Amino acid sequence: MSKTLITIIIIILAAGLGYWVYQSTLTPEEEPNGEETEEIVCAGDGEVFSTVQDEYPDQCCEGLKEWTPIPDTRFSIADICYQIGQPSESGMGLCIECGNGICENHMAYNENPCNCPEDCAGKNKSHFSSIEEFCQSNDWKMSISDACQNQETIIGSPICELCSF
Repeated sequence: MSKTLITIIIIILAAGLGYWVYQSTLTPEEEPNGEETEEIVCAGDGEVFSTVQDEYPDQCCEGLKEWTPIPDTRFSIADICYQIGQPSESGMGLCIECGNGICENHMAYNENPCNCPEDCAGKNKSHFSSIEEFCQSNDWKMSISDACQNQETIIGSPICELCSF
């Protein structure tokens, strides 16, 4: 091999090594031109997002659905959702993997016909399978029936018309 060819190979290797070392010193938020890019932070499946608390991301990652509000103020009875009073305006929610055809139960949440009708309607995933079951439940007997009679925000709502007092 000629000395010129060896010199060219050494220069190419040195340049490649130098570029690799330069790239490895950059932080993920930094571009080679020295400008910083904004890192987009999102909440994953089953994680909290919030538009009011900085400790949580303010959006769900792509492909996930924002389930709000937390706390959820709806009951599903035989695939029909009933609102209990006014929805909470907490500015917080959970990100759920809704729309994949599977009505999932997770440690952090359970999908149901209210928060994910596209996956759960018609799959016996309501909180209550019938109005009769709901009217016999402790939810009705211990709290909702009283709220239907005494809390202005719920009096006259459709769920109050389902059971006798």
